Amino acid sequence: MVMQIDNPVVPLTVDLNHGFERNAHIDIYGEAFIASNDGFRIEFGSHDGLPMIIDFRMGTRDGQKFIALSHMKNGLSSNQSRYINPIMPGQRFAIRIANDRRHFSIFVNNAFICQFDHFDRSSHIRRVSVFGDVRLYQMMFQRFRHVGQGTRVNVTPGSSMQPIAINQPPPPYSVAIGQQSVPSTYPVAAPVQTQPVLMQSPMVVTTCDSKRDRRRKCVRRMMFRHALFGALH
Repeated sequence: MVMQIDNPVVPLTVDLNHGFERNAHIDIYGEAFIASNDGFRIEFGSHDGLPMIIDFRMGTRDGQKFIALSHMKNGLSSNQSRYINPIMPGQRFAIRIANDRRHFSIFVNNAFICQFDHFDRSSHIRRVSVFGDVRLYQMMFQRFRHVGQGTRVNVTPGSSMQPIAINQPPPPYSVAIGQQSVPSTYPVAAPVQTQPVLMQSPMVVTTCDSKRDRRRKCVRRMMFRHALFGALH
């Protein structure tokens, strides 16, 4: 599956909950510029270190322009491997980082740069981050499991660049401000207005018979019995 991020803000971190899967690759399109960092960096992080660090140096300070690859585990950094950096400030570039069976393959502008061995299992990689003097126009994650579960974008607060736009399936319900919502996937039943129902409690009538009333009732019953007995005899 493919996940595409358009105009992401730098610094940027993308979480890879399922790791950097085998035969998957990441395409990064952007443009480097000259600023205080003298380049930019791509880091792949795990729970105990950085399995791969790709440092693009522009050479504006000391004239040394190169790509440095290294890794870090448990706070200890490895030696750098340096390669020619074909990226020019002010010009657009295309970077591809592919995960092969036992190593990563790195390409810049469709040209092969190097291979970088796996110093940790690629399935242990949990995030990829981009820092430094670079504008990103697009990032594409090919053959990654995502759809809101495997890949998540974290934006550093306070950035003033363009917001992230992620191409994902539409939500079950679309929400529009200032107009009626229109369902995008599932039909939405209109709300039904019901009249309030007033529940009436049963009325209980209590009677209190006085002694006089009870006596009258007893006399009437006795008179009725005598009359009935006389009629029978």
